[in-house]
Amino acid sequence: AVGLAATAYLTFGDRSEGVLAMGIAGLALLVMAAAWSVRSREDARPLALFAATGAALAFAALLLATPGWLAPLAATAIGALLLAAFRHRGERPLRLVLAGVSLVTVLAMMGHGRFEGELLRLFGTGERGIDAIGALRWLAAAAMTAGFAWREPHAMRRWIGEAACVLLLYGSAAQLVPQQALAWIAAGLAIALVRALPARPAATLAALALAAAWALEPLFRWLNAALGSLQGVPVFANALPAPSTVALYLVPAAVAFALVRLRLAWKIEGGLTLAIGLVAAHILFKQLFDIDNAQRFVAYGLAERTLWEALLLAGAVAAARIKPLSLALAGTALAHFALYTGLAHNPLWAQQNVGTLPIVNLAGAAYVIAVFAALWLRRESSARIQPLWDGVVMLLASLAVLTLLRQAFAGAILAAVPLGQTEDLLRSLAGILLALFFLWLGSRRKERSWRLGSLAIMLVAVAKVFLVDAAGLDGLLRVASFMALGFS
Repeated sequence: AVGLAATAYLTFGDRSEGVLAMGIAGLALLVMAAAWSVRSREDARPLALFAATGAALAFAALLLATPGWLAPLAATAIGALLLAAFRHRGERPLRLVLAGVSLVTVLAMMGHGRFEGELLRLFGTGERGIDAIGALRWLAAAAMTAGFAWREPHAMRRWIGEAACVLLLYGSAAQLVPQQALAWIAAGLAIALVRALPARPAATLAALALAAAWALEPLFRWLNAALGSLQGVPVFANALPAPSTVALYLVPAAVAFALVRLRLAWKIEGGLTLAIGLVAAHILFKQLFDIDNAQRFVAYGLAERTLWEALLLAGAVAAARIKPLSLALAGTALAHFALYTGLAHNPLWAQQNVGTLPIVNLAGAAYVIAVFAALWLRRESSARIQPLWDGVVMLLASLAVLTLLRQAFAGAILAAVPLGQTEDLLRSLAGILLALFFLWLGSRRKERSWRLGSLAIMLVAVAKVFLVDAAGLDGLLRVASFMALGFS
């Protein structure tokens, strides 16, 4: 039958396709009759051979009789008949026939000239408007792969079918809706699949991957700005994705990862939800101050960072019952302070406006938030590492005292005024007093870490007085300084 069909097509294919289609359809019916005659045999190989041959001839006849864009619909119609015929049979040869029909359906969709334009729509770069024919073609291929996945018991082949079905469904939707809705469609598909078909994880993962793919471009743009900030380059608001991009592409991915819970990867999903959510929140937060040049960064940079760290710490406190989330938010707040306010843009050496009021200024607020973040992490940590957090708190408190002392002498821009002798002496005195306070606190709390921290700060302050301060003093001032050291 196949030989007759091929010979007839090569001989008469360019003259009378209609008559040729009828002849090949007759050959297909002949082969299907052979399949019917062996349907009850235990050996499924003859049935699979006749069914595959008949399906191929029927598909060829339909291709001759219909427009080319209908090819995936024709293949799906034949596949539906085979699915119905094999509904009580599950032998491997018959399943391979269904797999072959599914593959032919997808290839038939890809083989038409429309496919390139339809494919571009999946990425939001194709022609605008509704393409009902394209949607129908992709939907037909999705239906065939869904039928194959539903009947296939082999795990790997079933997962491939499920994932392909989801991708094809998404492709069908892309022919009908604008680009702005595609990420939300992928996220909604993932959420619906995990609720309706929890035993089909591959389908859910495919939809999640689609939602995540839409988030990649804004994530990489934000990451590029973040990596530059590690080198001291300010992150300007106009270098980040627009708020509309956040709403259309980042939020759907975060919502999908938050609501979809697969038992194999729940920790990964939780981490991705937090990461994407923080990036989206940070981009939106940056719009509040709208810092887009160096002058505004000097004026509002510290205020922006301090408020962001305060919001992260507030989130950590609000999520106290969810310990991993609380620790992650508090750790992010402290790390953000350490990297930017503590190192890259520290007001002690960078141009940052801290405010004109003594003590009650942005520098004081920034260090208070950092200390509270460290104390929160200490509270949530095991007893074995709590002394490490005590050390962090003492270091932050010491830097806060130096910064506030500098502000009292320099004003709003600390780096704009050189260090004077009086301020330098007061630094030593502040270090000694701070060490005494830590000693008292450690004795009262009966905690050795605070007493050791007190000793370390005291030694640094004494060494500074001996090596630096005393060299610039004469007479009674030098005597008084040594007496103070002795008392300390």
